[in-house]
Amino acid sequence: MLLKLGTLTDRDMNYLMIFERRILRKISGPVQERDGWRIRTNHELNKLIGGANIMRFIKTQRLKWCSHLHRTEE
Repeated sequence: MLLKLGTLTDRDMNYLMIFERRILRKISGPVQERDGWRIRTNHELNKLIGGANIMRFIKTQRLKWCSHLHRTEE
């Protein structure tokens, strides 16, 4: 899947969120319980990263870039 520069469709955002959760699950590893091992839920992953996610990061960077462009036009 190739992302278009400048625009993120809902489909692209969904793919990025899925990819991010997959990577976070690999990094954090499984959870051991009485019955055996299980993967972490989305809720547990959100608690681990403190609510931050790839889409918030992208939107923040875009706002910073827009602010930069606005300042350089003067």
